[in-house]
Amino acid sequence: MKDYVYSNQSSAPPEPGQYAISHLPYHIRSFAANISAVPEPQTYQEAILQCYDKYLKAAFKEAATKAGHPE
Repeated sequence: MKDYVYSNQSSAPPEPGQYAISHLPYHIRSFAANISAVPEPQTYQEAILQCYDKYLKAAFKEAATKAGHPE
């Protein structure tokens, strides 16, 4: 996300594809910072493992709920 957002602190104009966020409310800037901090998988295997991990967590939670033991 840092490729697309600049802080507007410097006097230099933004590069193409960058947008100022300093005028936005704090919660929006915070959200933008949080989503830009999420690491992207670098390989296909990392992406598959992340998806599988999410699937396993959801399946475990569902099974626990059905068994009467949420979380």
